[in-house]
Amino acid sequence: MAKGHLCIAAGAKCVANVLGQNVQVDGFVQGRVTARNQMKLGSKAVIKGEIIADNLQAADGAVFVGHCTLGRRKAA
Repeated sequence: MAKGHLCIAAGAKCVANVLGQNVQVDGFVQGRVTARNQMKLGSKAVIKGEIIADNLQAADGAVFVGHCTLGRRKAA
């Protein structure tokens, strides 16, 4: 969990839920990845699980298997 920018570097393996203002993934993540603002997936990113973000950018070669929720969440 991070208040600001969170980066999962290339070659890193993370089996956990991840939360940050802006999240950049270049490694492997298994779990829920939540970005309050922007999420970037690098060309070597692999995510297995769930993505929740207001904005998502994915480079060619990025792999995602799971569920994705995008866009600003509105209060009920």
